[in-house]
Amino acid sequence: MAGVQTHKANIQDIEIVRVSEKGQITLPVSFRRSKDVGKGDYLVVLVRGDELVLR
Repeated sequence: MAGVQTHKANIQDIEIVRVSEKGQITLPVSFRRSKDVGKGDYLVVLVRGDELVLR
């Protein structure tokens, strides 16, 4: 269908993280490993509607 976006996620792809007083979050180790994100790496944060997207 044109104009319709669908998203699939396995339950193991979802985790809840808490925002600290400084506005920081900790990415779960399983996510960091699967995307090869390490200390000092930069991520892009996008606002998409009511979502925050990390790239």
